[in-house]
Amino acid sequence: MWLQMLGGILATLWVGLCTGEGLVAPATPASRPISREIGHTSGIVGVAISPDGQQLASASFDGTVRVWNAASGAPLHSLNGHEGFVYAVAFAPNGHVLASGGFDDTLKLWDSTGGRLLQTLTGHHGAVSSIAFSPDGRIIASGSWDNTIRFWDASCGKVLRILTGHADIVKAVAFSPDGKTLASASWDNTVRLWRTNNGELLRTLSGHRKGVTSVAFSADGRTLVSGGWDGALKRWDAANGTTLESLRETGGEITALALAPDGRTLAAGNNLNTLELWDISNGRLRQALRGHTSTVSALAYSADGQRLISGSWDHTLRLWDTSSAQTPAVQAAEKTP
Repeated sequence: MWLQMLGGILATLWVGLCTGEGLVAPATPASRPISREIGHTSGIVGVAISPDGQQLASASFDGTVRVWNAASGAPLHSLNGHEGFVYAVAFAPNGHVLASGGFDDTLKLWDSTGGRLLQTLTGHHGAVSSIAFSPDGRIIASGSWDNTIRFWDASCGKVLRILTGHADIVKAVAFSPDGKTLASASWDNTVRLWRTNNGELLRTLSGHRKGVTSVAFSADGRTLVSGGWDGALKRWDAANGTTLESLRETGGEITALALAPDGRTLAAGNNLNTLELWDISNGRLRQALRGHTSTVSALAYSADGQRLISGSWDHTLRLWDTSSAQTPAVQAAEKTP
């Protein structure tokens, strides 16, 4: 109880830095597999793991954000406030705030411990389809169906900058580990790299034949990977934008990506209901994990790389032990009967 009270106080202090109002709280955890009555009632399209590894968050077509105990899969909060689908979720680096983006064109900031709505950020003229916090937690980047990217002051929700240039929906955004560069993936078949401090377009990466759905930086920031509807998985040199290799050129559409923190393994979800694990050192497929019964639409690694969470249109979350990766350690948010 006292942890929840403290969390509420911290949340209020954070937003108050800029507006005199309030934002956030520390994460807690502990749990189990979730029962069929309390899971999502539609497809899951966004997932995140808190920095301390104790909480999972999921965004769904059912219009809710749900927060789970990572250890047991027990439900902690069901966050209601968006009108329509919720597409994206991301934890702040300190774990105290959870951001969500939805079909209602808004970002919402939540107290991750108490589940309280802290602030609603408006400005996009289309659904918010992707969210990322800068490594220092000061900036929130959002990609939208309005083809733009917005930088927001995380302490108060003020718009800092609007990035234009994409010709279609911005499906994914990711900061480099040093926070100096933002990568964006779009349905216009390109990945773009932007300078964070002034919004300057650094380069456009072309090579995908169809929309790009996912992008992620390596831990050292020197390379990035992308995946798209063309079934391709590409690895790029972040400094000059050249293609280093294509791990895969055909097969099911790539619908989600996550790079392990050690940079050795790339997890890729596809519309064939499969989660693929690729060895970055040799470009080979190491393992294909099965269990989901529909598109694997969202992926995230824990900070220590020991766990991988997958979300699917089959209404479920699966938490995989990456040391074996044979079967889910926790199967959360079971589909309602």
